[in-house]
Amino acid sequence: MLTTVDGEQIILPIADENRSINEQIAGDPEDFELDDDWFEGAKPTGELFPNAHEQAMKRKADLNAGHIETVLITLDRETIDWFKSQAGEDGTTGGTAWIALVERAVQLHASVAKITGAILPELSEA
Repeated sequence: MLTTVDGEQIILPIADENRSINEQIAGDPEDFELDDDWFEGAKPTGELFPNAHEQAMKRKADLNAGHIETVLITLDRETIDWFKSQAGEDGTTGGTAWIALVERAVQLHASVAKITGAILPELSEA
């Protein structure tokens, strides 16, 4: 196990996993292992994607401060596909823009419920 500069733990692959990874790399001409030369030319995420990096750092700070919490919800495929279509998922957003839309929809619903004192009728029957 390794520890990052942020103090997070990284679990290294076991021998069988490492062997499988190396076989995959060897079998795909477009796949390669990142070596010292690659890292020499690498740029920080914040330089390449400043807006996304800033948002991620804010969310991490909010999470660490207890302002937000990670939860797991289960949604049907049709709902997920609808949110993805609304987010314009085209591979340029990192695949997470739809999650922000789900979060905003839940926030708006909670705001309305606070004002009216009621949740949607179909939800109260669940």
